[in-house]
Amino acid sequence: MSFLSRIPWPSHPGASCDTRERNSAMVAIGGCFLLALGVAITAMMLVPSGGDPNDDTAGTLGGGYGTGSGNGFGAGTGDGSALSGDGPGAGKKGDRHGASGTGTDSAPRGQRSGTVAMANAKEGESLVTGESTEVPKFSFKIPDANDAVEPPQTTTAVGRKDGTDGEGRAGAGGGGGTEFMGVRSRARHVVYLIDFSNSMNGDRFTHTRLELKRSIERLPENGSFLVVFFDNGYLVMPPGSMVPATSRNKELAKTWIDETNTRGGTEPSEALKYALALKPEAIFMMTDGEFDNEDAVNKVIDEDNADRHTSINTIAFHERFAETELKKIARENHGEYRYVPPAGENPVP
Repeated sequence: MSFLSRIPWPSHPGASCDTRERNSAMVAIGGCFLLALGVAITAMMLVPSGGDPNDDTAGTLGGGYGTGSGNGFGAGTGDGSALSGDGPGAGKKGDRHGASGTGTDSAPRGQRSGTVAMANAKEGESLVTGESTEVPKFSFKIPDANDAVEPPQTTTAVGRKDGTDGEGRAGAGGGGGTEFMGVRSRARHVVYLIDFSNSMNGDRFTHTRLELKRSIERLPENGSFLVVFFDNGYLVMPPGSMVPATSRNKELAKTWIDETNTRGGTEPSEALKYALALKPEAIFMMTDGEFDNEDAVNKVIDEDNADRHTSINTIAFHERFAETELKKIARENHGEYRYVPPAGENPVP
């Protein structure tokens, strides 16, 4: 006896279905229920789950985007092994470009990959006194919601932006600078402003000539120089402008220095004005006496070196009469002051 035959179906005189028909109807109803349940489960499995629109799968859902940039710096080199100098540099800088991916399921997030230049030092070059540069810090910035993104037409990997070769900033190299009467300067383009008043006559001027020629000899050949002697006026080394520090020009300058004799008083304002007009990197200013007109000297400096582009080093030679003024000039113009005593006298700071 079947299960359906055990169900106590109500009897009614008007019922038109026999036992077989009722059984078939119940089987059909059960089949429809199972079919509907299967369709519902299948539909739930096919619906995609929601995800974070900002996660790394953006590229696989129809395309993505990347951010980042390269960055870099120059490293310089120079010839020689003196105090300082400039040299050529080589570097890299970042650039931006997009690159389409080849897969749909491995889209990398956009990244920064600019690279840093290497110094291309050749044999014989020096980096001992070259200036150092801090390597830029690379980091990643998550794309902002407001960043403009062109919708891709096909599924691609997230765009990649790579740093590319470029031009870097040149660094300072080795070789350069000079020294005069114990005052060192890294400048390559200098003017010597030297007192040749009557008080400098004799051993003082002999000593000055010697130190002046030694300083000129130390200048690198890629530098330039000029000698200006002052008393109440001034006397300029031919041709009257700064000359390259070649071996020939150095020898010509030494000859001219040896042929120059002392004269007059001590008023350097006009000579200083002449020197500052040449825009040298540094001036060596030396005197053995106090200035006839300190106000005129200060006015020239304030007007013609207002930006303090030219450093002014000062030397009190054998006498301290102008020490206070010389210290002030050096301090206010990025220079150094030094007292040079007569031979046999111990220097006092």
